[in-house]
Amino acid sequence: GGVLEIPAEIAGYPVTVIGANAFKNCRSLTSITIPESVTTIGADAFLNCSSLTSITIPNGVTSIPDGFNGGVFGNCSSLTNITLPEGITTIGDYAFINCSNLTNINLPNGVTTIGRGAFFNCSSLSRVYIYAQQNNFRDNVVCYFNNGSCLYLVQRNDRFAHRACFRPALFNC
Repeated sequence: GGVLEIPAEIAGYPVTVIGANAFKNCRSLTSITIPESVTTIGADAFLNCSSLTSITIPNGVTSIPDGFNGGVFGNCSSLTNITLPEGITTIGDYAFINCSNLTNINLPNGVTTIGRGAFFNCSSLSRVYIYAQQNNFRDNVVCYFNNGSCLYLVQRNDRFAHRACFRPALFNC
């Protein structure tokens, strides 16, 4: 539990993968450092890590995959901050479902796909910044806030790109 630092290598071999379900249900995990050698994060790797507050995804990771049972960071209810690398292109289905304390997220220029329910029930999420020029977002990507106002997706020059009133990947936000 608590703080975890994943080594860049083990017995001389580089650590490149965090496997599916690797830290699933580690409810006492509060902080994790992932080395730059990691290029793949498996499905549901941090599912139900309800004490995890912040995470930085290494630059080599290009995709946050769909989850098997709830998403890579599903139910990380203490997560307030996540840093995504510039090279990330895909945020899978239900990736951040029920991350109820996540307040904002910056989606780098390379993000072209956001899966269904990617930010479902992120009740503290107030703004999603999307810097991508071309977006191929699956249906159910964005949604109404609980207070009935709409979530805005903001492009590079801070113009409102979409007024997201076409429900729900950020459903129940």
